[in-house]
Amino acid sequence: MDAYNTVQGRVQDMLRYGSESVNIEFKRSERFEDLQFHIAKTAQAMANLRDGGFIIVGVAQVGKAFKRDGVTPDHEASYQVEAIFEFVNRYASPPIDLRVLPVEFEGKRFVAIVIPPFERTPVVCQRDTPPNAPRKMKKGEVYVRSSATAKIETTKVTSAPMMEELLQRAAGLRLAETIQMLRAGGLLIESPAPGDPLQKEVEDLADLL
Repeated sequence: MDAYNTVQGRVQDMLRYGSESVNIEFKRSERFEDLQFHIAKTAQAMANLRDGGFIIVGVAQVGKAFKRDGVTPDHEASYQVEAIFEFVNRYASPPIDLRVLPVEFEGKRFVAIVIPPFERTPVVCQRDTPPNAPRKMKKGEVYVRSSATAKIETTKVTSAPMMEELLQRAAGLRLAETIQMLRAGGLLIESPAPGDPLQKEVEDLADLL
């Protein structure tokens, strides 16, 4: 199965399960122009997650439940890859290599915006939004996804532990990159013995390699 169909299958499973998480956000059918600031901010926050995330358009929230209505044809037509990529990365630094996929589920059409995790450096907002923007972003802020309250939301980093988690991930990714370069150069890197304090760090790095 190719990567495209694999991602489509994952989105279909998310629709089937019908629940949001820090990695999954549903939005009702609207034109991209009406959601662009929300998508840009959420994309930054999801890029700062270990596994990235998915924004799925075509699912409306009714009370605590989600209704899979799908997107209308005119709304779907507004989700052009180039336009979304340009707008999101107008605010994101480093750029987010997002994907936009049409997905069919139970005879209806949905749009999935797939957000990969950052590769080396956490994503930072690089400019302020206009004063009239419905979703505010400020230059220099770093956004994350939080489930600390009853509501899953996108929020800015406001504490040292939140920033430390991002920096530890970035350090781990760069160390993994260095290990790959050293191995490619023929250097043998042995794993520490069981019980060694470095064992967990090496196991975590193995997940990244």
